[in-house]
Amino acid sequence: MLFSSQSNLKILKSELSGQRANTWLLGLVIAGIVISLFPFFLFTFFTVPYSDDFAFANQSQAGFFHFSHNLYMYASGRYTVIITAYWFNPLRLGLAYGSIGVKFISFAFLVCFLWTLYYLVCVVFSNISKVYALLLAFITQIFFLNSLVGLDEWVYWFVGLNAYFLPMLILLLCYLYLIKYLQQGYLSKVEWVLLHFLNFSVMGTHEIIAVFHLSVLCFIALHIHLNRNQWQISVFSLLIGASLGMFILIVAPGNYARWFNLDQIFAEDVGRYSNQSLLKVSILGAYFAISSMGNWLSNASFWILTLLFLPLMQDLVVRLHLKNSKFISPVLHAGLILLLFISFHIFALRTNHYGIGRVEALFQFLFYWSLWANIQLWLCFYAEKLEKYKLDSLEVHPHKNLFLGIMSLFLVISIMPSSQNINQAYYEVAFVVPGYQDFIKKRLDLLQSSRGKEGVTLRQIPAHLRSQFLLVEDYSKGSNSYIRCTEEYFDIKKIKISPY
Repeated sequence: MLFSSQSNLKILKSELSGQRANTWLLGLVIAGIVISLFPFFLFTFFTVPYSDDFAFANQSQAGFFHFSHNLYMYASGRYTVIITAYWFNPLRLGLAYGSIGVKFISFAFLVCFLWTLYYLVCVVFSNISKVYALLLAFITQIFFLNSLVGLDEWVYWFVGLNAYFLPMLILLLCYLYLIKYLQQGYLSKVEWVLLHFLNFSVMGTHEIIAVFHLSVLCFIALHIHLNRNQWQISVFSLLIGASLGMFILIVAPGNYARWFNLDQIFAEDVGRYSNQSLLKVSILGAYFAISSMGNWLSNASFWILTLLFLPLMQDLVVRLHLKNSKFISPVLHAGLILLLFISFHIFALRTNHYGIGRVEALFQFLFYWSLWANIQLWLCFYAEKLEKYKLDSLEVHPHKNLFLGIMSLFLVISIMPSSQNINQAYYEVAFVVPGYQDFIKKRLDLLQSSRGKEGVTLRQIPAHLRSQFLLVEDYSKGSNSYIRCTEEYFDIKKIKISPY
């Protein structure tokens, strides 16, 4: 009896010790999350209007109909982005509202990104607790903010945020309800309408996203056809909506007018590829695609995060009986992903967008999500073989090693070159942002006070104040579109630029 009491006491002490350890570990994880995300949210308070922000604000003065008509006819077929470029652009309400609005929108988008990731994790891995889902959402957001290039054009510039960040949020929201639909076999009326609205909207955001999304829908439709005895679900209405959106996107006269203008502008630019032969552009596109994907795969943080998701993915296979489903060979699907991204790079080369940070960030974002989806397919396709050989290394309860995985991810982020964004962000918070903010404030005050005057002289931003996250584009000597649209917005006849 005494022995039994001592044994129970030891067990109780062990449990209490484990709880204290988990509390300390949770505290470290929360501290790591705060430290990692702090500068990215802080930068939103220092965003200012730039470049095309003024151009879009000028065009919006004619009203929504003329604004959308002109863009669709002479610039782009991205109907969703055209609509949001008008209604979300705070600069059309004036500089005072615009300066506050671009800060609020950047901050709100980062919050919406986290919210979307959280609900996506909750829907896909519905067996885990909300606390763990929130931690996974935080760590996934940190991964993307730390890994993507061109964050200045994605998050801290309204036009880039509207044309690239917003489309990715719409895409993730669409997949959130689509996955919920596939798992449950039904949606409420509101969710059904929302899914079809998002499905149509995402096709009008970007050509690359439209092709990607339509490819995903075709794959799901084929899977449903192969498993028609198991799932009484149809995505053909989604395919019809997506095809309609693709048609509206492709036939827009603005696409061809813009490409022709770019060909003329860069006709003598050796660094551009728009006037090269299709064969040469295809070879270059394949080379750049494979090399880029190799660089993205070398990101150690991606593999740590993948290992963190792996037990949850295996649990999903068992819980939803996905191992009994008929899947296209994941080897073939991996090959299709490769061909898809090669075509994306060829498109970017042909349309003079290659080398732009926001475009590469879009490729990265889609590539990482594609890989996670393909890994899930591999687990489904080879589930029975994995069980046959009893690969216990995969049979890890998702809760037990979650904290360890998160801490490992923080460790990798802190020591690897892939942590460049976080390291650079803290450097700028300490040494760049204070001077940059003061310089930009004085410039905007000068422009505002010069409204309606004959001319004004602006200094270029000094080299030591050129933020990699906040400075999308600075004024350059000579006349260009950035200077002209600024002159029009502030009603200044002539803006001169002096070197710093």
